[in-house]
Amino acid sequence: MKIAAAVLSAVAALLMSIAPGAGRATNARIPRAPGARVSAAAPSATSGSLDAVSCPAPGTCFAVGSESTELPNGGGMMLGLLIERWNGRAWTVQQAPDSPALANSGDTELTSVSCTSTKACIALSTSRVVRWNGSSWELQNHALRHGLPGEAVSCGSATMCVAAGGYQACLSGGCQPAVVDLERWNGRRWLAQSIPFPRSWSGASLSAVSCSSARACTAVGSWDPGSCAPEVCVDVPLVVRWNGSTWSWQKPPQHAAGLGSELLTVSCPSATACVAIGGGNAAERWNGTSWTIQPLPRKWFATSGAGMAVDCPTDRVCTAINGLSGASRWAGSRWSSERVANPPGLAIGDYVLSGIACPSVADCFAVGTAYYGLNGNPGSNSPSTLIEHWHASHWSIQPS
Repeated sequence: MKIAAAVLSAVAALLMSIAPGAGRATNARIPRAPGARVSAAAPSATSGSLDAVSCPAPGTCFAVGSESTELPNGGGMMLGLLIERWNGRAWTVQQAPDSPALANSGDTELTSVSCTSTKACIALSTSRVVRWNGSSWELQNHALRHGLPGEAVSCGSATMCVAAGGYQACLSGGCQPAVVDLERWNGRRWLAQSIPFPRSWSGASLSAVSCSSARACTAVGSWDPGSCAPEVCVDVPLVVRWNGSTWSWQKPPQHAAGLGSELLTVSCPSATACVAIGGGNAAERWNGTSWTIQPLPRKWFATSGAGMAVDCPTDRVCTAINGLSGASRWAGSRWSSERVANPPGLAIGDYVLSGIACPSVADCFAVGTAYYGLNGNPGSNSPSTLIEHWHASHWSIQPS
């Protein structure tokens, strides 16, 4: 099994390794959906990156990530937690928690956020938890029991959340034992969860989780059935479901040849509807009884990055981003291609979208990072926040 967690952090590392203009060599064109328009007016942006977004209501969204401040005299970058809020008209930076606990832990990035209302949100860093109470963000006294990079979170209610993560490294001598973390918040503390894996499993990783209620959650990732040769780990899609009292292991269909079958993102608008997408050029759909494979547009995988994300506001409508320039929408019958707005002056590979939230079928926000670079040099290592908005017919870049 390949590395299948810390996905959002991996995206940033990938882009920061790209030399200026390197993305232009693979500037594949994504066909637009019929009638779709692309707008890319140069917006103002915050220095930093955004990893995730959650919209509990059409006029309210919260985006989280990491803010970066360049120190004088070539002193490098100072990083800190970044939280932005959408009020229906504009995005504004909010005051993030600042405490010795955060400083001592070295946590400088929020990688996941989930809101059940305009007054209740939870966001995760590597090991800490911050909560929104309707007026301010506060550091939660109860930290995650383990805490892993790239941990994902989803809340089914104000007093029930699930955090999922994991990591496995494949080295020249083979794959190291996987570290898996699945924890549930019961309103008072985080509780470690157990998963009934098959006896033959030799490791697993969880990448994403989605809860439609306190009694219905789905976490996805990949697991290794025991066949792992040096530097080659076989990915098998993993799905575990929470029914309000226990977790059960499911076996979704595996993609052709068993390669690239890890699941990286999932969205469940109800207990009987989920969509998961991963390394293969296909989505997996849950109808309440079984999982089936749905083909994605042909160029989806060819132009994809590591920061895939999907959100489904209803059982019949979903929007997904593939990490780079591509988006795709499901409207009940098939997945259609779209192209997100290209930041002015940047090529594919100079920016990434890593999170998406759709408060309605005609309203979506995708967040990520644009690498405009120092002195406007595309592709260098100076990140700026990137927020794109889908409004019924087109994607446009918003000031962030």
